This record gives sequence, C-alpha cells and structure tokens, in this order.
Amino acid sequence: MKDPMMKRYQERVKRVIRQLAEEDAALVLSTPAAIRQSRGVMVPFRQESDLSYLTGFKGHDLTVVITGKDKKITFLAPKQNPQRILWEGKDLDFKPIARALNAEVVESDQIEPEVLKRLKGVNRLYYQSRPNSIGNQIAAKLFALDSYVRGNYPAHFSAADALLAPMRLVKSPEEVSLIIKAGEITNEALYAIMPLMVAGTAEAEIKETLEFVFRSCGGEVAFDSIVASGKNAAVLHYHRAESKLKRGDMVLLDCGAALGGYASDISRTIPVHGEFTDHQLVVYEAVYRAQRAAIKAVRPGVAISVIYRAAALELITGLKRLGLLKGTSSSLYKQGKFKEFFPHGIGHSLGLDVHDVGELRGNNQAVLSEGMVITIEPGLYFSKQFKQLPACGVRIEDDVLVTRNGARILSEGFPKDAQELIGLFQ
Repeated sequence: MKDPMMKRYQERVKRVIRQLAEEDAALVLSTPAAIRQSRGVMVPFRQESDLSYLTGFKGHDLTVVITGKDKKITFLAPKQNPQRILWEGKDLDFKPIARALNAEVVESDQIEPEVLKRLKGVNRLYYQSRPNSIGNQIAAKLFALDSYVRGNYPAHFSAADALLAPMRLVKSPEEVSLIIKAGEITNEALYAIMPLMVAGTAEAEIKETLEFVFRSCGGEVAFDSIVASGKNAAVLHYHRAESKLKRGDMVLLDCGAALGGYASDISRTIPVHGEFTDHQLVVYEAVYRAQRAAIKAVRPGVAISVIYRAAALELITGLKRLGLLKGTSSSLYKQGKFKEFFPHGIGHSLGLDVHDVGELRGNNQAVLSEGMVITIEPGLYFSKQFKQLPACGVRIEDDVLVTRNGARILSEGFPKDAQELIGLFQ
C-alpha cells in the first residue's frame, strides 16, 4: 500500500500483540453501527478512533480481533449484501489493509460466534465501551455467566482505552504532520472568511464558508464550528449561529479541519471591520499575553497546573486593568476570583479525537510528556456589559506539540497580534 502510515499501523499492531501476550489477553474492536437520525436519514458515519488508530480503515462493518496467543490478527466482516450494494454501492475494501497487517480474513454472517472462537483460552478481554459494539456485547454476556459456566472464556474485562490510550497519547511524526496539514487548511479557511467580517453578515454564512473551505481543500469538519459575535461569544460552546454581525462586535471563531482522521482546533477572535474599542483591546491583549505565557511554560514533566497558572496570572492583570478585580495577582489567583471570567481549563489533548485521550481537559494534575499534542486556549468572557465593555468573549487557541526542550506551535498561519489582525482589513 502507498499509505505512508502503514508502517506505523504494523508497528502498533505488533506492540499491542506483545502487551496482550504479557497479560494473556485479547482486544476486540468493531466499526460503529449505522445510527438513524430521522426517517430514512442516517447520521454521517465516523470511524471508531481506536480501530482507525490500529488499522487506518475508514469503512463500515469490520470487527478486528487481536490476541496475545495468536501470531495473526483477524478481520471479520459480513458477506456482501447485493441489496445494500444496489442502494449504497460497495464499501471500502479492507483486504489490502488486512494483507499489509498479515491478518486472517473471515467473511461470515455470524460474527459473534467467530469472535468467541478466538477468545477461548484468553484470560482478559479488552472491549469498546460503546454499547452496540461486538466486544461490549460479548463482554456483557460473559460477565453475566458464573465462572463454572464461562469455562475457558475471559474472566476479566477492561475497557480498550486502558490498553490503547497510552499509545495514542504520544504522537508519531506522521500523526504530527497530519495535524499540521489540517491546521493549514483551517488557517486557509480563516483567511477566506475575512471579507465577511463586516456588519450585516450572518454568523451562519461565516460558519458555512469555513466548513466549505475545509471540504474543498480535501479535509473534513473536525467538529461543529463556533461562530459567535458580540454577546454570543460569552457562551462557551455557542453553536446556533443565528445572529448577524454588528459594528463594534468582536467575533469568536473556534473551528478545525481534520485530515486523515486527525483534527486541528484553532480559535481566533476578530473585530468587525477591524475596529477594537479601547476596552476590547485590553481584553484581547490580556488573552494573547496569557496564551504566550502558557505556551512558554510547556515542556516535558510540567503539570497542566503550571501552564494554567501562567495564563491565569496574565488574565488577572487584564481584569485588574479593566477594574473588575482588585488586589494582588497571587491572592486573586488563590481565591479563584478570575474564574467567573475564565471558567474553563487551559486546553486538552488533540489527535484522532478533538478532545483526545489522556484526560487533560480540566485536569490540572496531568503531566506533559514529549510527543503529546495539546491545545492552549485561554479566554475571557463577559456575559453582561461592564462600563464601556459590552457583553463579549475572547479566546485564542493553538495546537502545540510538546518537544524535548519546550513547545512547537503546529497551527501557526493566521495572525493573533492585534495590529496584524487590524492590518488584514486595510
């Protein structure tokens, strides 16, 4: 296969087999079942991330069984359905991937019995927590049996995350490259919407333009884009896109393209017509300083709490300049007075999932390691007007690789400096 990631898939499968052998265990992964959105309309398909991580397969109806006792992994798939092919066409072919991974291919309409055959003599089963997955269904049935009835089937059960999350957390060079390219597409889309950043433009038009550019550049939409103008930006996950831009607004954009399954996640805040008021500029500059301070603190071995604190102290300085907080920065930090205006964490891990494995979101005790990709996204939000500052929100977010000596910003390309933003309108 020409896929440059295939060598990585082979390495990952071998690593999984070694770990399963140490535990006398098996891993069962399956593609998601179709989900009905409404009559005759299905929710768009998205591959299960762990299965994608190990095989790169993007199609439907595949179950993968890996055990520590077998030299080969197994690809299980139902037999071809002529009626489905008539209506939907042939699915993606998994057989080239199976050959590259030296996998046994079994086509059967009885998938569960085929999986059970391969679980005999296995002590622990790693399964997906998704309720309709094959592994979950088998685990539930086996778990309900008394041990003397269960025989030599698995007696211990663990979520697949416990096995695969540590692997997924540290990104390979190929994964980093895909995240960078996804970010390049996102930045191209941000430039494309600049002519729309004028009074009277609908948020929905900006949102649709962003996502059109993602797709036209060969990417996908990593998550539902946020386009929030004025007071809407004070809602952290505002998705309605039902307002129109007004002169004097700032517009918070939180969006990301995905490429090869890997997501980017970028936030920028742009003033309509390129015009910041003095108070808006104080807020914007505080968030920008906070992001720079946070990124400067990133390095292996550092706890998220250190990065969060670096950003929070800069945000506190800005809030003091606005007259919203009084006192020393250290005491205001200890008291958490700033959290009314900065209610979320400093970021999350990023990869095949936008909020990727590692439980970094809001977890200040987590510690960074080389090869992790995280977002750094401080923000300030004002749900009501304060003096000359109208209700608004500012967030600046980039995707950051933890390197041996510090950090590398992967999503550079669209300006963050206030004067550079204003210059885009000239």
